[in-house]
Amino acid sequence: MSFEEEMEELIGTDESWNPSRFESRDQVICTIDLGIQGNILFPKRTGAKAF
Repeated sequence: MSFEEEMEELIGTDESWNPSRFESRDQVICTIDLGIQGNILFPKRTGAKAF
């Protein structure tokens, strides 16, 4: 089993739940370029799995 398959989102009992549009390991595609400080890390149309 890979790291991604073992990873689970856990929150404390005193934290509020923030619903997500995606479930863990859903296939997603960027609709915009994603980057940090002007460096594009994931260009538009890059596919990945949600964490």
